[in-house]
Amino acid sequence: MADTDGLIKEWEASRYPVHRVAAAIARKIASGHMHRYENLPLNSTLAAEYNASKRTISAAKKLLGDHGILKLKDRRYYVA
Repeated sequence: MADTDGLIKEWEASRYPVHRVAAAIARKIASGHMHRYENLPLNSTLAAEYNASKRTISAAKKLLGDHGILKLKDRRYYVA
C-alpha cells in the first residue's frame, strides 16, 4: 500500500479537483470503508458526496483504474 499512499498524498496536495476526488476515494478504500469487488456508487451519487461534477467523478474513477485501484467491468467500476 506504500505506493498507493504516496499517490494519495500527491493527489491530496493537487490543485485539480479530479486528483482530490481520486484521493478521497482511494483513501476510503485504503482505510477499509470500501472492500474488494465492491461496486462504486453512481457518478451522480459521488458527485453530490464530493461536491463535484459527474465529469470530474468519471475522470477520477478512470485515474484510479489506470493505477490499478479500481477495475472496470460492464461499464461499472469496482474496487480491485
